[in-house]
Formats: sequence, C-alpha cells, structure tokens
Amino acid sequence: AIQSRKWGRNDQERAQIISSLDKGSFIEAVTTAASCNIMPDGRRGYLITRQSRNANGGRGGYTVTFQADYKGLIDVAKRCDTRIQNIHADTIHENDVFEASEGSNRSFNHSIPRETLSTGRGEVQGAYAIVYYKDGHYDAEVLSLADLKKIMACSSANYGPNKDWPLQMHRKAAIRRLCKRLPETPDMARLMDVENADFDMA
Repeated sequence: AIQSRKWGRNDQERAQIISSLDKGSFIEAVTTAASCNIMPDGRRGYLITRQSRNANGGRGGYTVTFQADYKGLIDVAKRCDTRIQNIHADTIHENDVFEASEGSNRSFNHSIPRETLSTGRGEVQGAYAIVYYKDGHYDAEVLSLADLKKIMACSSANYGPNKDWPLQMHRKAAIRRLCKRLPETPDMARLMDVENADFDMA
C-alpha cells in the first residue's frame, strides 16, 4: 500500500527510500492504519515518508507515518453511526453560490455556476461538511477561510497531503470538525487521537 508520491518519483528514488527506511516507523504506521480501520490505499489513507536524521536509531533515513484521507474519515463516521445515509464535503470558492441559514428557517445550498467551468471557481473562501441522516434531517459544519488557515498552520508536516493537496485537506478539516458531534466509538476515538497528533491539537 505504498501510495504517496513522496515514496519517490521513479524506481531509483523509491529503491533509495526503501533501502534507508526506518522499519519500526513503517510497522507503527501500518499498525496505526489498522487500529483506525482505514486502508492506506491512496484513497482512504496514505503512508507518507519523511526524511529524518532521527530515523534508524539516529543514523538517518526515512520515517513513515499514516494519514487518513477525508474519504477515510467518512467511512469511519458511517460505521460509527448507522443513522447516517451520506456525508458530503466540499470547498467554497468566491464564484460559487453558497448560502447557509440556521434557526427556524434552516437551509443549506451550494451550487457551482456552469460558467465557472470555463472561467474557474476562484479562490477558496471556506469549506463545509454535511451529514444526511436516514430520517431526513441533516447537520452541517462550515469553516471560514480564517478557520482553514489556522487549522493548516497547526499541521506538523512540512509536506505530504496537508501541503500538496490543500483542497482535499480543507474538506477533511470540515469533516473532522463535524465528527466531533458523532457518537464516539473506539474507531472514531482512535482516529481523532491520530488526527489531533498530526495537527498538534491534543
């Protein structure tokens, strides 16, 4: 399940990384993925290599860490609460149409105008996650651009999914915040512990 471009851009780089891989960190990363019930398949989760002087008992090399993708969080959320029908997350851009109202006239609408397919959706303004329940009601979490910047600044990684795929990570940030309101099963508790460690939010 070696599914990160940080494992090298070609066979030679991959061979170099694998030859100096910290085996202990690799086992720990795979064990962490298993404890969260997320397959590190490049879609639901990743095994990410980072060069480190502390790898291999101080001899240097590459360490491995596990990081969940937002789709992995959705899978765990659905397993922890059987009432959930679906969870959707997206980024909000300056040329999107987005409206969210709370209270007695609660409503939620996000649409992408057709013309933005050629002109572009513009800069990111925020992100949201919305959970739809089987009984027809829903719950939503909306994060502003300031929220997203603050969350990303807490990331302990200098590269990897948090930095290389920001739109996916913005979706994940909204889902992670939404998950705090879901039932806390062992899988969800373990996943939140891993996420908090990665973002220095323990």
